[in-house]
Amino acid sequence: MGTRAWRRVLDVAGLSHVRRDQARHTAATIQLKQSKRDVAVIAKNLGHTDPGFTYRTYIHPLEDAEAQLAREAAKLFGT
Repeated sequence: MGTRAWRRVLDVAGLSHVRRDQARHTAATIQLKQSKRDVAVIAKNLGHTDPGFTYRTYIHPLEDAEAQLAREAAKLFGT
């Protein structure tokens, strides 16, 4: 999709400008969090052949997931 087409999509959706690569990062992270999808499925959705690339490049830790992990560790270690 070219830049003009992307801008039209955003305009039609009533969204402010966001770069396509930012939208891909967001989409990958949301897919992982909300649908608990396998990274291989997300990679396929993004058109990648290597799920490892998708994970390293597009999936970012979420603050609430990090906080939950910290709470679980504290409970486990009694701190």
